[in-house]
Amino acid sequence: EADVPAFTDRLDIVASFAREIREMGLSNFIYCDGDTIFVHADRRRQSDGKYRPPGLWLHQQTCPERDGPIRGAGISIDSERQKIAMAASVPITEDHWEPLDGGTVIAMRNGEVVAKLES
Repeated sequence: EADVPAFTDRLDIVASFAREIREMGLSNFIYCDGDTIFVHADRRRQSDGKYRPPGLWLHQQTCPERDGPIRGAGISIDSERQKIAMAASVPITEDHWEPLDGGTVIAMRNGEVVAKLES
């Protein structure tokens, strides 16, 4: 079994890759290495037809205890974890979504953003 690189090393690798690929064109992506979900926001085509940030949006919330799942926009979340973090191309619920600036890289674990940098 190979040693898994440290979290900060993996974050640096993803941020470096994001900078490189962004030079080639639009590059929004979500990548999971089995431990951490990495999100890179760049630009996307907006409703006026122009390409600009936000390429992705972020939503975080602490859920109250419920008797059933949270539902909206065709998704259903039913988890013992009370904190959630989601990234999407456009807001998918009526809740508050944060637009991510172009070049933003975030790392999420266990429903929380654990790192956010501008790459």
